[in-house]
Amino acid sequence: MNGFLLLIPLILIRFRLLNKEGLKRAAFFAPLIRREKTAYWFYQISNILIFVYLFFLKITTDLYWFYVGLATCGLGVLMCLASVSNFAKPAKNGINLKGLYRISRNPMYVSYFIYFLGCVLLTQSLLLLAILVIFQISTHWIILSEERWCIKKFEEKGELDHYIGVAISSNESLDFDVLSIEPGTWAVFESIGPFPETLQNVWVDEGNSKASPRNSPKFRP
Repeated sequence: MNGFLLLIPLILIRFRLLNKEGLKRAAFFAPLIRREKTAYWFYQISNILIFVYLFFLKITTDLYWFYVGLATCGLGVLMCLASVSNFAKPAKNGINLKGLYRISRNPMYVSYFIYFLGCVLLTQSLLLLAILVIFQISTHWIILSEERWCIKKFEEKGELDHYIGVAISSNESLDFDVLSIEPGTWAVFESIGPFPETLQNVWVDEGNSKASPRNSPKFRP
C-alpha cells in the first residue's frame, strides 16, 4: 500500500469538522519575532515534506511494525478528532477550555506528532523520522509565539475581589474581614471546574433582569 493513504484521515478530520471560521482560525499564525521567524519556515517546509514524501513510501508488510504503527496512528487520529472538535467550539471569548484543552494548550500539535510517528513506524523510514523531528522542534517555537499572543490578547483587565464565605454561629468576626451584603442583592451560582477559568466564565448580564441561561442561580433571596 502507498503511504499517501495515511494522509486521508487527517485531511478528512481537518476539512470535515472545521467550518470556514474554524479553518481560518487554524490557519492563523501569531506574530513572530527573532528565531520564531526561522522556525516558521522550518515548520512549513517540514510539514510539506512529510505530506509529499509519504507519496513515495510504502507501508511495511512486517506484521509487528504494522500493528505498532497502526495503533500509534489510531491514537493520533482519536486525539486529533477530539482536539479539532474542541477547537471548533471555543468559548464566547474565543478561548478553548473544554476537552483536551483542559489538559494541554496544544493538543492538535501533540496529536499530529503522534500520528506522524505512527506513519514513521508504518513506513520504516528514517528520513521521514528526521523530517518529523525537525517539524516538532520548529513547532515548539510556533507555540511560544502563540502563547505570547494569547497572553496579550486575552489578558485580564481590571480587578476582581474574591471572597470565601463561611457560616458561623456567633457575631464574633474572629479577626476576619466582614463583607455586609444587603438582602435582595445576592445570588448563588454553581461553579465547578479549573480555577480561575471557571469562575471567570460565570457571568450575569447586569443589563438584563434574567441571568444567563447556562448560569442560572441555584439560590437567591
